[in-house]
Amino acid sequence: MALPSSRLVNFALALLAVGLITLFFKGFADEDLPAKKVAPPSASMSEKRGKSTVKRSRRKKNQVLQQWARQQSSLPVGHEGGTPQNEESAAQEESAVGPHEAMVGTEASSAAERVSGEEKAERLMTQEELGVELEHLAGIEDATERQTALRELGKTLGRQMNAELALQTLASLTQFDDRAAFANEVVRAMLEKKNPAAAAQLMAQTGDSKLIQGTSRQIASAWGGLDPAAALQWAGTLAQPKMVNQAYRDIVYSWAAKDLNSAYNWAAQIPDPRMQGELMGRIGLALAQKDPMAAAQWAVQFEDQKVQGEILSSAVQLWALKDMAAAVGFVNQLPAGSTREQNINAVSRLWVRTDPAKAIEWVSRNAAPESRDSILSGIGGVWARQDPLAASKWVAGFSDPQVRSQALSATTAQWATKDPQAAMSFVSGLPQDAAQGMATSSVLRMWVNKDPAAAISWVEGVRGASQQSAYYEVLGKQWLAIDPKQATEWISGSRMPNEVKQRLLP
Repeated sequence: MALPSSRLVNFALALLAVGLITLFFKGFADEDLPAKKVAPPSASMSEKRGKSTVKRSRRKKNQVLQQWARQQSSLPVGHEGGTPQNEESAAQEESAVGPHEAMVGTEASSAAERVSGEEKAERLMTQEELGVELEHLAGIEDATERQTALRELGKTLGRQMNAELALQTLASLTQFDDRAAFANEVVRAMLEKKNPAAAAQLMAQTGDSKLIQGTSRQIASAWGGLDPAAALQWAGTLAQPKMVNQAYRDIVYSWAAKDLNSAYNWAAQIPDPRMQGELMGRIGLALAQKDPMAAAQWAVQFEDQKVQGEILSSAVQLWALKDMAAAVGFVNQLPAGSTREQNINAVSRLWVRTDPAKAIEWVSRNAAPESRDSILSGIGGVWARQDPLAASKWVAGFSDPQVRSQALSATTAQWATKDPQAAMSFVSGLPQDAAQGMATSSVLRMWVNKDPAAAISWVEGVRGASQQSAYYEVLGKQWLAIDPKQATEWISGSRMPNEVKQRLLP
């Protein structure tokens, strides 16, 4: 049935009103809400993965900034709302940066730049960067400062295993000390990377025999513990026989520390008796580090006194540090001779640090008469490092004048390195004889090193013209050795006799 005309008009107006209202609200929605982004149908999978990576990167950066901000502030963990769980929440957090994050944003960016700088340092140095470094080094006039910079450059190139630029650097250096400082650091860094073969090849390419000799021991020691066979083969290529033999000794020592039996079996096949003995000595030293008692017992089997003494000296001292009584008992059983006396001397110098009375008594009873006084004098000097007064009083009672003079000079000089005034006061109270005179001169030398003005004041107060002149000369010689300019000025204007001045300043 047809609608009346008036009703048709009303219906049309209603439809128009609904349309206008819909358009009105749609306009507001278009202004306030972001348009939904849809990837174009033609977008490839790689483009989608790229966009996903960018989102993850932005989210990770946001998390790092928040963590850094928490560390720099007193805000409790979780203040920023926690870690975003999805891309939508990550985007919300990125758009909702609070005042604290805004404040530290610049500092966090600086921290990120420093990190990227560290990562940059790990990559290989370029030719252009090396050119800049070398230009900078050429402008450093101070040798110590320049060599410090060269060591840093060597460390960098060595860690990067960058032999090409290392060779170019060496070729640009004219001073041997500069070359040595740089080369040693490159080699050390390569060895830290456990690549002695690369270090050896680099040094061979330099063609510099001094550099090769200066670094060969480092390489041999490191290579012997990693690959003895390859290390021995390399050692045989060294130009000088002395370098070859030294490299063998260093290789065997490191080898024995890892595999004692294999190192011993190889050394036992060396036809040259002298070289074999030296290698066995190195094996014994390696054994002493692990088991000093076994090394000492093994050493006595050698007929070669030099090899035996070398092993025993190290083994017995290490043994004494672990078990003094056992080491002393072992030394007491050694046959009379130089090896026994050497070990008595070595052990007593360790023992006197913990029990001077027992050490002195042991030496007095067991050392041979011809070496006893010398050993006692030596341990007196060691004792003086801990108790200079007690040690000086003890040696002052020695009966042999010559030994007494040597021992007293040693103990009082040691004392003077810490307290020259107290040492001089002690010496001045001793009977005036040759020993007292030598001790006074020893203390005076140490005093000049420590405080020249105080030493001068003491000499000027000495009574007796002959003694004072002698001490003026001792003082002047010592001061000239350490500070010629000031010493010369003082001597020229001092009150010392003219004949002494002429001897000091010819």
